[in-house]
Amino acid sequence: LKPRAVGIRVWSGVDDLTPAFVCVVMYAGNFIGIVFVRSLHFQFYAWYFHSLPALLWATRLPTWSKLSLFCAIEVAFNLTDATGCGDLPRGPDCGSPTSRGAALLTISHLTILAALLLAPSL
Repeated sequence: LKPRAVGIRVWSGVDDLTPAFVCVVMYAGNFIGIVFVRSLHFQFYAWYFHSLPALLWATRLPTWSKLSLFCAIEVAFNLTDATGCGDLPRGPDCGSPTSRGAALLTISHLTILAALLLAPSL
């Protein structure tokens, strides 16, 4: 008996999922969690930083826009207030996040998320 494929995907015996597809799906799942998390620390940025190029290049955004978003996220994480730093340089190791950095990060994340939703399937 041969199974009928009426509304049901039947495994063809061939690897239908490309490594690029699996990679983007896994990165997108993590990215959705990052977008909607209540607070972000620099450790989270170090955790998902390496997935950003793959996610950006899975979109239809022009190259200048992809690079701008990548840089905007870097800047957003490094916009800190120097409260309590003393002689230490401001950055992720010293200072507290600013509202400007949070706004830039939120806008960048939502832009990437929207671009991923409108991206063609791999």
